[in-house]
Amino acid sequence: MSLCESISGLDEYRLVLVRAGSQSTLAKRDGVKLRLPRVTIPRGTRTAEQLQKSIKETWQVTAVILDLFRSKADAVNLAVAEVLSSEMYSGVIVADLDEISDEELTSEERKLVRAILSGDLTVRGPFARIGWVHQAMHWIRTEIGDKIAFTGEVSQYNAGVSFALIRFGVHERPALWLKATGAPNAHEFSITRTLAKHFGDYLPPLVAYREDWNAWVSEEAGQPLASAICLRAFENAVGALANLQRASVPWTNSLLGCGCADQRTGILAKRIPGLIDHLEEAMRRQTSTRAQPIPTLRLRELGHIIEDAFAKIETVGIPDALMHNDINPGNILVNGARCVFIDWAEACVGNPFFTFQHMRVQAAREDNNGSWARSLDSSYKKQWRDLLTESQMHRSLALAPLLAIASLLAEFRLWHLTEQSGEENRDAYARGLARRMDRIAQTPEFTEALCS
Repeated sequence: MSLCESISGLDEYRLVLVRAGSQSTLAKRDGVKLRLPRVTIPRGTRTAEQLQKSIKETWQVTAVILDLFRSKADAVNLAVAEVLSSEMYSGVIVADLDEISDEELTSEERKLVRAILSGDLTVRGPFARIGWVHQAMHWIRTEIGDKIAFTGEVSQYNAGVSFALIRFGVHERPALWLKATGAPNAHEFSITRTLAKHFGDYLPPLVAYREDWNAWVSEEAGQPLASAICLRAFENAVGALANLQRASVPWTNSLLGCGCADQRTGILAKRIPGLIDHLEEAMRRQTSTRAQPIPTLRLRELGHIIEDAFAKIETVGIPDALMHNDINPGNILVNGARCVFIDWAEACVGNPFFTFQHMRVQAAREDNNGSWARSLDSSYKKQWRDLLTESQMHRSLALAPLLAIASLLAEFRLWHLTEQSGEENRDAYARGLARRMDRIAQTPEFTEALCS
């Protein structure tokens, strides 16, 4: 970690800025040496987005990030970017990669950069090469029609050898979003295509897809709910969610077949003993004294309560349906009263009320006076009333606060987070959710629903 990073909470990057239409790079002169330009970005933000923004602000050029290398020990991170525009460059000069000082790149980094410049797909991937953005724009024109006119606005939000998320500005029509995913989220491509085929009204219009890139292009369909938080917007969103889930009930086998995870209650219940073992380990590793760890005996008791709750909700008779499992105001797009849903990598099949419970939690964070809950429950239940009784919905809503948490933990998503998150952070988050389940399990509403 550099001094810049340790003091200010910023991430510093060396930049290999590849000049548009060539394999030349942009460099800064330091005496007789040529060095790589550097920028810093806030830690914990979207790396590609912040790098693109910083490059634009510093050198007044539009660039896309082709690859990122997180350096080890005290070295500064490295990013390779292609400059798309041909404006004059401020404060840098044009140079060949061979002219860059040996102090600026390790031999391994230099080798990888050469592979990117040469377009060698075997070394990194389809998005770690010069010219892929222009190729993507040509492909989009071919798929949609030659009359499409790009504005030149290219906004990047994600970058990687097999990942991409880019917004293209377009004249006289909605902007276009290109998204591509690789392991471990490669299945999102298949899920998105399946959902668009069967439930197109609830996703942004999908206008093109490309299997060799595992990529698809969608029309912009509104602004994130996060940018327009209000009760009416949440009501519209939960109503749309319920309608989508209802429509998905006959298609659960197709959803499981296209990559949705299986989180049906019987499957989840079998994972609870393993979950409790993980939580015991997390509690044993706790060093903070801000909250007491849950004793092993209570964790075991909580495990039995969760198993009983899964068995109880199974008897309620709620049909299995589509679950989002990463629902948040950033993954809901709003255009007037219309709502659509994006980012389906965590999609699964299970009890639909669990996804609604996640939305209840999101809404509660924005509800300053606690007045939204009843309205949102009403909006969600309204769409189910011809299929479910009031009693079925009441019991499901009472059991869902605990089981929605257990369903996330039982999928072991927390145990497979990136190394950057760290074991300590994973454990702390899991302990927090376990304490929340413990509190819910002791509420009169939950106890009544469990024992009724």
